[in-house]
Amino acid sequence: MKLLSQTAVCPNYYDPLYTVEFSAGDDCESERERIVRAVGQLVFQQFLEMSIRNAVEMDAKPAKLEVVPTSQILEESRRLLGASISDLAQMLGVSRPTIYSYLEGNEPSGSGKDFSGRLTLLKEVVQLVKEAHLPVPCSTLLRRKDVCGKTLKESLSDDSLSVESIQAFIFVEQQQVLARRARMSKQGQVKVPQKTDIKAISVPVHLE
Repeated sequence: MKLLSQTAVCPNYYDPLYTVEFSAGDDCESERERIVRAVGQLVFQQFLEMSIRNAVEMDAKPAKLEVVPTSQILEESRRLLGASISDLAQMLGVSRPTIYSYLEGNEPSGSGKDFSGRLTLLKEVVQLVKEAHLPVPCSTLLRRKDVCGKTLKESLSDDSLSVESIQAFIFVEQQQVLARRARMSKQGQVKVPQKTDIKAISVPVHLE
């Protein structure tokens, strides 16, 4: 067993520096999983600490307040994150009918601090997914786990999510995407994402 400087992939984490190679005679699948998970957790923790350190070192500048309709945040969450109505209700701590009401254009009235904070973080997740150019819908992001085994969705719903941890989640998701593409390229199964022009799709005459 030895450590190699090459791509590594595991179910929840990705380490761009190291992976574990076993010979055909090694019979230690559980040991391999523990090592890969431990290395992945270390990378996640180091990236999180780096993000926090950079945030502290940056000069604080007044941010320009941009008011975004709640319905837009929710619609983009469904489109970019693949979030269901139940997912949104759970993350924001409201009922499904309330989510439908917001999607129809109604704005929260008298919403508490918890709701406002969660909505702001959800908006941040959506924005970072856009900036990272991740394939959408990025449905795996909400289910991705941190070093404590908690998913992004769970962290948002219990108010333990921060901007720094969102950045760490996005970073790990990016590495997973790169790993999948590299693996598919090696297998000769690369799929180039293409935008579909809905207007260009022809409809059979008998269905018009």
